[in-house]
Amino acid sequence: METKSTNEVKGDYDRVSASECLGSLIELHGIVMEDDLFVIPDADGTAVLYNDGKIRFDEIADIEVGSVFVGILLRNGYLFYLSRTEPLKTCIYTHGGWGSISEISPRGIAGHIGRELHGKLGDHTAVD
Repeated sequence: METKSTNEVKGDYDRVSASECLGSLIELHGIVMEDDLFVIPDADGTAVLYNDGKIRFDEIADIEVGSVFVGILLRNGYLFYLSRTEPLKTCIYTHGGWGSISEISPRGIAGHIGRELHGKLGDHTAVD
């Protein structure tokens, strides 16, 4: 997974740096970029998004770009996952059981979720 953020940028996003990370997702998801925030709309009503999808740039702790998704981690522990291929999105609260926000990343959370699911499902898959 590629992390677009760098030590200089991480946690210090603005409209330009967030737009660079989101790239083609802006059009795919209908994201509206404003001066101090952007909005991820839920046009089809299938996702429950923290703060109705309104994300202030100063709330962003990290943005990680993967091959299938982009993870946007907020300082308050909410994590938005946006598909890079379809207009699918989700938002989860990640602070339960974690240390400070500086100790976690979208990649770390995805790994934790994968390990938890593997522990619960064993050799079965979610499709079984």
